[in-house]
Amino acid sequence: MSMRSLLGLIYDVSFTFRLVLRREILFVNGVGLTQVLSLGQMQQGSFFVDEANALIYIWPKDGTNISSADVEIGTRT
Repeated sequence: MSMRSLLGLIYDVSFTFRLVLRREILFVNGVGLTQVLSLGQMQQGSFFVDEANALIYIWPKDGTNISSADVEIGTRT
């Protein structure tokens, strides 16, 4: 990662990590889940956004009843 100063205290940073391009956030019962970049990376407490199929996969933390849980999904447009 390299940084360069543009205007005094303003910097730009080049990223090579795909996760930086993601902008979704997801909470289940007020607890934030970790976003992963593929279905194969899913584990308890994570979610994956499948844009091609317009789906979000959620693997909530143990003991969560997803049918009665408060699920909040935020995106940046």
